[in-house]
Amino acid sequence: MKIHSLLVLLAISPLAATAQAQTAPAPRELAEQFRVERYVEPRFPAALRNRSVSEGFAQVQIVVAADGSVLDSFISAYSLPEFAEAAEAAIRDWTFRPTSEPTTLPQRFNLRINFRREGMLLVQGDFQSTVEAYLGYNNRGDGTSLCKLRDLDAIPEPLNFVVPLYPEAMKKQNTEGAAAVSFFIDEHGKVRAAAPAGATSPEFAAAALEAVKQWTFHPPQRKGRATRVFAVQEFTFAPDKGPAENRAATR
Repeated sequence: MKIHSLLVLLAISPLAATAQAQTAPAPRELAEQFRVERYVEPRFPAALRNRSVSEGFAQVQIVVAADGSVLDSFISAYSLPEFAEAAEAAIRDWTFRPTSEPTTLPQRFNLRINFRREGMLLVQGDFQSTVEAYLGYNNRGDGTSLCKLRDLDAIPEPLNFVVPLYPEAMKKQNTEGAAAVSFFIDEHGKVRAAAPAGATSPEFAAAALEAVKQWTFHPPQRKGRATRVFAVQEFTFAPDKGPAENRAATR
């Protein structure tokens, strides 16, 4: 199995300006496969009402399994820590309806929660759209601070590296395959909100995802300060390959 070099796309600063107002219905249906069964609305933090703070935001990545359970929720960006805490507290009590297809791989949803004293708004969106918008958008007043790979001090180095195994179910077919996993690395070097980002078969996607979830890294840094990074890792699978190729591929 061949492992391509880590493709770090963006680093996300946890400090940002106040979000502009947006309008969208609460995302009771995040995708065709999943629906929210129990929805708890995030509350405007009481501690901020005495600090003349009237609005803010939290950008949330939610990974949902086929049985409807929330596997992980990760605040990828926020304007103030209190808004991140309020978002996490609400999402812990969310439940989803199980999908009708039990073999469905986990899915990650990108959700922006805009907090306002007079009301709260949820805006669903794809993270890739956020990336594309940033690359062509120069105004930094939208509440999100993103930087490119060259702005990091160095590419995060792995501390614990697990090589995906060739799926047992695919050995009879004796075929090659490929898979990609997208994920975040938090300030502590832990992999968060990992999800499939494409594969030639669900079996290869599942194998790649299981390995990446076990990885850990040196904390990514920008100007000497720990930050959060969004990354994509690509893999190619081939049957009957010895460990020598695996070692060479993990450079």
